[in-house]
Amino acid sequence: MLLFGIGKNRFVYDIQLSSSLNWFWEYDRINEEKYVHKNDVEPPYYFKELKEDSKSKEVILFNQFKEYLDFGEIKVANFWAIVSRVLATSMSNVFSVQKARFVTSPEKFCSNKNWLNKNRDHRQKVINMFLQRCHNWEWNSNLDISKGLLLPMVHGTELSLGWKIASAGFATLSTLDAGFYGRGIYFSSSAMYTLPYFANKRRPAILICLTCPGNPYPVIESPNKDQSMLGRPLISGFQSHYAITAVSGFPPSEKKFDSAKKYDELVISQEAQIVPMYLVEIDTSNLPVLINYFMVQKNAKTRPEEEDSDEQRSIDASTHGGDPNTLSNQSRRMNQSKKKG
Repeated sequence: MLLFGIGKNRFVYDIQLSSSLNWFWEYDRINEEKYVHKNDVEPPYYFKELKEDSKSKEVILFNQFKEYLDFGEIKVANFWAIVSRVLATSMSNVFSVQKARFVTSPEKFCSNKNWLNKNRDHRQKVINMFLQRCHNWEWNSNLDISKGLLLPMVHGTELSLGWKIASAGFATLSTLDAGFYGRGIYFSSSAMYTLPYFANKRRPAILICLTCPGNPYPVIESPNKDQSMLGRPLISGFQSHYAITAVSGFPPSEKKFDSAKKYDELVISQEAQIVPMYLVEIDTSNLPVLINYFMVQKNAKTRPEEEDSDEQRSIDASTHGGDPNTLSNQSRRMNQSKKKG
């Protein structure tokens, strides 16, 4: 998937991600739909403000994302389609390499042969949840490894930073978050789960991104126990870390796994595995109510999905992420919200 020149200033981008999604970055569509060309930044990109009641193709896709990415009662104030053909081409190249690896070594994909630790049954449950999340999307419906897997995810942020990421990608963050489940850029498939982080921003926002997680390592280690992934680089041979969590941000124990209300966190260290698609400014009118509800859920002492309360209290919530621009600061943000309330 190479970028090559035609004429003096025109470039053609070879973007091959999914036959169900490639239309999003088509040059002719961008022109026809009158997208704004933001060419005073590097790399340049296109954007367009959208209306939720529109019947346009990108709004239909946005509403599908909202449904499956657990926006719940979160209200949308404004939202924009973000089209960076440079970032999409970069991810297309990475995705192509991933698929080639899956074809030549399919046994290594989501395989417990590479899980060197114990508790393989527990890790298999995490992987099964990952595959279930992937299966929600039509382009992954057959879970054919040779075609690769693409997973839409959300990232809580502040609106001004969201615009910077729209152009330059997550390189804008400059540092990787030394979070609970490894060092990287944090995402979730639940916008509600990221609520305690972005709710305190001056202009809260969510980025909906397409990710190619590659071969995910299933993280089950609690960050307050031995052999945790806290602040560690990604496990060699894996392109991401994937953890199932409770509302607290901690992983449920194996015995409580099946009964837990589950959320997730995806950790990616390479920004080329991510391309922003929508920037969403959040309506703040009902955020206090939502954050209070979330705090009640988090602090409930008898909830079956959480770990022992003594273990949870043993961690300073401020260690749940080092970079203030990533969602794994959730516990710290939750505590700040509680103090302000």
